[in-house]
Amino acid sequence: MNSEFLDKHAQRLKELVAQRQDLADELLEQKKVNICRVTHITDLFPDSKSIESPLIKSLEHGEHNSFYLPEMSFVKENTFVLQEKFYTDTLELESSLKFLRAGARKDVYFQGDEVRAGIVTCGGLCPGLNVVIRSIVTALWNDYSVRKIWGIKWGFRGFYEDFPNNWVSLDPTKVANIHNLGGTILGSSRGGFNAPAMIEAIKKQGINQLYIIGGDGTHRGILALQKALREEGLQVSICGIPKTIDNDIPFIDRSFGFQTACEAAVKFIDSANVESEAAEYGVGIVKLMGRYCGYIAVASCLASRDVNICLIPEVHFQLEGEEGVYEAIIERAKVKGHCVVVVAEGAEDGMIPEERDKMREKLGIAKDQVKKDESGNVKSVDIGSYIKSDVAKYAMEKHNTKLTVKYLDPMYAIRTVPANCDDTVLCSRLGTVAVHGILCGFTDFSVGLVRDEPVMIPIDILVEAGSKKMKRKDYDWQRLISSTGQWSFLSPENFAKVITQEREEDKRRKEQLLKIKYKAQDQKNGSAQRRDRGHSNENHHD
Repeated sequence: MNSEFLDKHAQRLKELVAQRQDLADELLEQKKVNICRVTHITDLFPDSKSIESPLIKSLEHGEHNSFYLPEMSFVKENTFVLQEKFYTDTLELESSLKFLRAGARKDVYFQGDEVRAGIVTCGGLCPGLNVVIRSIVTALWNDYSVRKIWGIKWGFRGFYEDFPNNWVSLDPTKVANIHNLGGTILGSSRGGFNAPAMIEAIKKQGINQLYIIGGDGTHRGILALQKALREEGLQVSICGIPKTIDNDIPFIDRSFGFQTACEAAVKFIDSANVESEAAEYGVGIVKLMGRYCGYIAVASCLASRDVNICLIPEVHFQLEGEEGVYEAIIERAKVKGHCVVVVAEGAEDGMIPEERDKMREKLGIAKDQVKKDESGNVKSVDIGSYIKSDVAKYAMEKHNTKLTVKYLDPMYAIRTVPANCDDTVLCSRLGTVAVHGILCGFTDFSVGLVRDEPVMIPIDILVEAGSKKMKRKDYDWQRLISSTGQWSFLSPENFAKVITQEREEDKRRKEQLLKIKYKAQDQKNGSAQRRDRGHSNENHHD
């Protein structure tokens, strides 16, 4: 193809995009749109001035230059993404949360040689951490000519412990191959948050951008840190990259590393299936991650198709009795010769209260005793190990049947593997749009995909929303029970109690999300981020 042909069609594409945007602008003028407002550097420091993005030069391409960005690569200000996929009426559409689309803008608020960026990973491991680190470093270096980039080792405590030895310089050469590795080259830890000590280190290093990769506890820490930084009057922009292998982050399509973890988990389910089939009355039990939710357990079961029973924290069950889990295991082992059970680590929360208290008594744990890790997360009882021993005793006592029970606990094995192809692409997108967001002047936001589009979510809204959880009526749970053939594992009396309880929990959750929607709508952001950044928007196209 010759350059004249390409230029002709590129111009026609620009015209079509402009026509579509004119229509969108007309609609927006007719109806006020409340978008979740993301803090901008000009809100905090009104004298901040924008400059032309260095990416603009990538629009200028010649016949022998294959690298260029089309006009539509730049996000038009106020472009938003609707949270929900489906609506039954216009009221639902209007009240749906709307997030600013993430991506490069034509105006930035940092010169590359002025940026001093810090990257840190906090909390537990997750497939894809190194990919995120790599994409942040390469985007800063290649797109915006940033040369002062530090990786902060060992989580929050690395800011101030053994300073400055825990601050390591990063560049594209040092991170070139880390996407092939599991874990994180920076190391990680739980806890260690100390705002005064962290701010002192930030001052010493002259940091003005922070990229913090972590889960809900880490994001609560970001809120506390940003408050302390504001009180100090420091101009430090912060972006969170949400990380949890459990996939329980609200609003976003999925968290990075989730699909890789499920892929790894299926291999252990396959092993449990082989073990159970090779023994008389064989039972294979696999415990998977999911402290408060069962997304990994359910997705892995759906992918495996060899699982007969799945237990998660959100859907209540009883172990004993005619309708209980143990009877289902024994019946399956007798009829089919074997049974495969997958249990989420936090499935203790799904037990009926009487059996939960009974289990804790057998294990020598006080009824109300709660242990937490350094991040404040509750440490769950090893319910998989308990079921392994208890179901064998139950089978002998009630049915005079000897079960051969094998127990696999791959919880840490599934989180230490390198990211698969899909998660690698996702992590690369998240790291890149995080950099675009901060360079374009935004701060105090987290990035994720909503309806497969990258968005910026205000961290306070993300934290207030809490964790998302699976419900009995969810489509994936209904698909699961269709696959496993399991019943409710509840007596009629317990089922009635549980349904009432789950409805109350669902009501509280809806009220919580409604408050967040009202908060987003109450923000005085007009039709989104106001066009008051001191620059023209004429050339912005989505």
